[in-house]
Amino acid sequence: MDSPNGFTRRILAEAKVRADLGTYESSVHDLLEEWGVQVGPAFGSRAELIVAQILPYVRGSNVSDLGCGDGRVGNLLDGHGLEVRLFDIYEHPDAQGHGLPFFLPKESGRLPFADDSFDTSLLLTVYHHADDPRQLMDEARRVTLPGGRIVVIESVYGVTPKDKTPEAHEMDFLALSPEQQRLAGIFFDHFYNRILHYSEIAADKVPVPFNFQSPEGWKALHEARGMKQTELVHLGIDQKTVPEYHTLHVFEVSKPSSRNEVIISKNSALFL
Repeated sequence: MDSPNGFTRRILAEAKVRADLGTYESSVHDLLEEWGVQVGPAFGSRAELIVAQILPYVRGSNVSDLGCGDGRVGNLLDGHGLEVRLFDIYEHPDAQGHGLPFFLPKESGRLPFADDSFDTSLLLTVYHHADDPRQLMDEARRVTLPGGRIVVIESVYGVTPKDKTPEAHEMDFLALSPEQQRLAGIFFDHFYNRILHYSEIAADKVPVPFNFQSPEGWKALHEARGMKQTELVHLGIDQKTVPEYHTLHVFEVSKPSSRNEVIISKNSALFL
């Protein structure tokens, strides 16, 4: 296998000669297989890391994982005694292998859950994959109880060493301008979702509209929709498989209740 610099040069060379994005994704994925790149074990440890990061901020026992991907995070949370519902816009091959309720959208732009269904809703590196993150924020607020929490992890730009005492592997990223950080995020997000997770089936391709924001941008968008940020944690470049700079946000939901009493159990019919 080439050195890291040689690896990067090969990828960029492929980008220059391929006629379209789909051909580029296929050719680079083939290169990874040729080089014997194995990424599966790292994905498992990624889920464990995320659970350790979010668990202190989960309120209550009824949790939705919105944009759950392979469902590993939800499965680990279930092991902590939480009642977890999984949702995504497509069905990952592993999503239903954990024995947790899994839902696909029934109506465009609307989550398949009743109002005020969850104590905590999770959106873990999800917003930047949404064509309309604002609509998803509104839906997350709708299905979360008044006083409940929305816990977000996002890839961000516009960060500096003033935001976090940098580790050695973060110095180069933090030295970039905000626009350079945004472009780096685009490259790595595409590489992770469309090449490492390559699929020939169009419906199984993870959307990559690259709707990134600064930490302040995510805060402003939520607070304009009745969700007050109570925690901001700079996680930094915390995952080797996805070398993007992450922040964790905790938002408190403020709204009138849609019902006088909420009783949710594992047998409840939460979906519409």
